[in-house]
Amino acid sequence: MSDTGLFILSAVIASLITLLTAYLIMLILSFILMNNFKNKVKKQSEKVNIIIYQKFEVLSSLSEYLDQYIKDESRLKHLTKEEIKNYISLSPLNYSEAYSISNQLTSRAQKIYVNYEFNEKQKEIDLLFKSLSDLDDKYYESIQTYNSFVLGYNYWRNLKFTRWLKILFKIKKLESIN
Repeated sequence: MSDTGLFILSAVIASLITLLTAYLIMLILSFILMNNFKNKVKKQSEKVNIIIYQKFEVLSSLSEYLDQYIKDESRLKHLTKEEIKNYISLSPLNYSEAYSISNQLTSRAQKIYVNYEFNEKQKEIDLLFKSLSDLDDKYYESIQTYNSFVLGYNYWRNLKFTRWLKILFKIKKLESIN
């Protein structure tokens, strides 16, 4: 074989090794980024869980105040710790359902609040309603952050060159929260 042929062969082999190395680096980078986004999704999911738990805690406190003054059928059902845990035990994809339940209870509390006078505990009740409003704001911010992390994870998961990683590691698509 001539020197030119040997030079071309070594150049082709060097190019293939360079391309293979670049591909492996991209795979490793993609896997690291997917894992990073997955960890962020998990942490954000925990934050959403805490916010919902806090909302049910505030609702529980609010119901205690309201129930002291109301003795008829329009009474807000007092939430026990066990009931709160049942709502919280809904899976992350059911945060919307748990949040909807908390909004229904908030709406009931607001209707009761409007129809009755709470002279002695007015400030405490107002603070609890303010806390509910603040928690709603935090919830929406947390859901937006959660969904952005899910989008980032799914972006890196869906790249064409990482297809075999999905199969090898059984990487599942994450769902956003509506």
